[in-house]
Parts: sequence; structure tokens; C-alpha cells
Amino acid sequence: MCVARVRFAGLYPRKSGFVVSFALRRRLDSPRIWKVEDYGPGWQAHLVRIMTVADLDDELARWLHESHDAVGLQQAWTTAPG
Repeated sequence: MCVARVRFAGLYPRKSGFVVSFALRRRLDSPRIWKVEDYGPGWQAHLVRIMTVADLDDELARWLHESHDAVGLQQAWTTAPG
């Protein structure tokens, strides 16, 4: 579990690799997203399967950074969610 002011991400081990989950105030549209859980306007949980070290890339790092800042630190919205 990753926490700043509030929980924003987590890791879940699997037999092969693990799943990373993170919350965003917008819905990502990427083939890498395995599942999205909608918790209401401006609050979506995204799940990504991590099978190899190559899956731990800059794109995932950017998503986690955004999740940390926007959700974990509860920064105020500067634009409408979406």
C-alpha cells in the first residue's frame, strides 16, 4: 500500500508477477490497463498486470506520480475531471 495523505496505490502479488493498482481523477485509456473500477466522479482505480521488469517503465511511473500528487496528496483540481 502506498500512502501520502491518503492511500493512492497498492501492489498485489500473483503466482506470476503482481498487479499494481492506483487511483486517478480521470479514466486512462490504455491497452495496459487490465481493469478500471469506478468509485464515482473523479475517482477511478486502475489495475495493471506486471509480468516482467520491462513493465516497470516510464509510462507506469508517470501514472503513479500523477496518482501520488492528485489523489495521495489530495491536490485541488485545476481542471474538470475527465
